[in-house]
Amino acid sequence: MKKSLLALLITAAVSIHANATIEFWHSNLETTDPDICSAHFTFDSGGEAIDDLKVSVSAVDRAGKVVIDDSLEVESFGDNEINRYAETELESGDMCQEGLSIVVNSATATIGGKTVDLLATKKIVARDFRPFKIGFGNTSLQASVQKRTHLKKKLRATTQAQPATDS
Repeated sequence: MKKSLLALLITAAVSIHANATIEFWHSNLETTDPDICSAHFTFDSGGEAIDDLKVSVSAVDRAGKVVIDDSLEVESFGDNEINRYAETELESGDMCQEGLSIVVNSATATIGGKTVDLLATKKIVARDFRPFKIGFGNTSLQASVQKRTHLKKKLRATTQAQPATDS
C-alpha cells in the first residue's frame, strides 16, 4: 500500500512538471535613446519552477528580412505565485521599426531538474496580448457612456414620476 501511494505521488509530481506550459508575450516597447528601442517580453510560468529559460528569436521586418537574431533569457522564476512572471528585453535600433514580427527559433528550460526542448514538447506558447485603448476628455467612447447613463437616468425618472393608477 505504501509503495503504491509513493509511486502515485512520484508519478503525479513528474506529470505536473511534464505539463508545465510557459506563456509569453510582447508587453511593452520603449524608446531608450532617439534611435534605440527596448522591446519587453513577459513570461508566465503557470506556477511551475522554471530555470535557465533561453528563447532564441529573430525579429523579421515586413519585407521578411531578419533584422535581429538574439536570445531572451531568464535564470529562474515561477517557483511560487509571487514570482510566477518574469520579464526580459531585446534592445536595438532595429526594434524601433514598425511592423516587426518575432519568430521563435528554439526554446529550452530546466523544469523539474531536466532540460526540456520547449518547442518540440509544445511547452511554450505565445499569448496574444492586446493593450487597452486609452482615451482622454470628450472621446466618442466617453460620449457613448455618458449618453447611456443619461438615458438610464431619464428612464428611471419617467418611471418614478408616473402616478399610480387605481384599479
